[in-house]
Amino acid sequence: MSVTIYGMAVTRAGRCLWAAEELGIGYDHKPINMFAGEHKAPDYLAINPNGKVPALTDGKLTLFESLAINLYLAETYGKTSLQPKDAAGRAIANQWSMWVLTECEKPLLAAILHTFGIMGYEKSQAKVDEQRAALEPQLGVLNAALNGQDYLLGAEFTIAELNVASVFQWGQSAGFNWAPHSNVEAWLGRCFSRPAFGKVAAMVQADMAKMNG
Repeated sequence: MSVTIYGMAVTRAGRCLWAAEELGIGYDHKPINMFAGEHKAPDYLAINPNGKVPALTDGKLTLFESLAINLYLAETYGKTSLQPKDAAGRAIANQWSMWVLTECEKPLLAAILHTFGIMGYEKSQAKVDEQRAALEPQLGVLNAALNGQDYLLGAEFTIAELNVASVFQWGQSAGFNWAPHSNVEAWLGRCFSRPAFGKVAAMVQADMAKMNG
């Protein structure tokens, strides 16, 4: 087994686990526990010197940054599934991956942290609602892009969907009301109903049970 993914599913590593499950590749999962400080251990810092998760190794290759890992997995293992078929499609997948990180991840992350009151964030529905309001312009952009089509590149689920939806999953867990963006709501439903996502969602629940136990 060549591919190893480091990080608990409840962290950003869940995005990479979802990609691996969609691709059906064999992989080794090392659930580095950030909450126990395992991401600062010397052995792990040798893999990701940032001291964050996820990371991936594949043979001699080492990568960090979750969506970069996913783009690599799609290019290397997903030519008949997640990888867009042409250069234009791959460019669009890169575009949406960068967009969701720069435009959406900050309010979505703050929303989930305020939902559960973890990592120094106050548990506050009012603050969750503030983050939902902050996301409104971006939701408009995404809703317009999905108008008249099931997925961002048309009729097929690709790495573009997985990368964007995996970040929006924080908003789903925070109980965001996606109205009036009906295209986004329907699209998220399609993404999150996939069996591969269901497998990772079960892993997330198991992580949360351990953390709360």
